[in-house]
Amino acid sequence: MKNKALNILLCVCGILIALVSAFVLKGQVPKQLSGVLIGIGAGLFGMTASNLFLIRYNSRHPEESRRADIESRDERTIAIRNRAKAMSADIIQWCIIALAAVSIVMDAQLWVTLVIVGVFLLKNVLEVILMIKYEKEM
Repeated sequence: MKNKALNILLCVCGILIALVSAFVLKGQVPKQLSGVLIGIGAGLFGMTASNLFLIRYNSRHPEESRRADIESRDERTIAIRNRAKAMSADIIQWCIIALAAVSIVMDAQLWVTLVIVGVFLLKNVLEVILMIKYEKEM
C-alpha cells in the first residue's frame, strides 16, 4: 500500500509540474526551462502511471506475478540478460566510434568530437574496472 500511495503522490506531482510549467510559468521563465519541466512532469506521470497499472495487475493476478518474479530471478534468465547487455554494449561502442568519425569528417567543433571520444573512453574504463572487480569476486 505504501508503494501505491507513493506512486499516486508522484503521479499527481508529475501532472502538476507539467501543468504549472505549461500554463502558469509560461513567459515567466525561459522556454528551455519550461520545456524541461514539462518533460520531467510528463515523464514522472508516465512512469508512475505505469507502476500503478502494474501494481493493480499484480494484485488481480497474484499467481502470474509470483511466476514472473521467480522467472526473473532464474539463473538462465539472468545469464541471457547479461549476455544481451554485453552484446548491446559492444554494438553501441562501435556506433560511438562511427559517430566520432562522422563528426570528424563533417568538421564538427572540436568539443563535440572530444565529448564523443570521452564517452567511448568512459565506457572502456568502466569495463576494465568492472572486469577487475568481478574477477576478485569470483
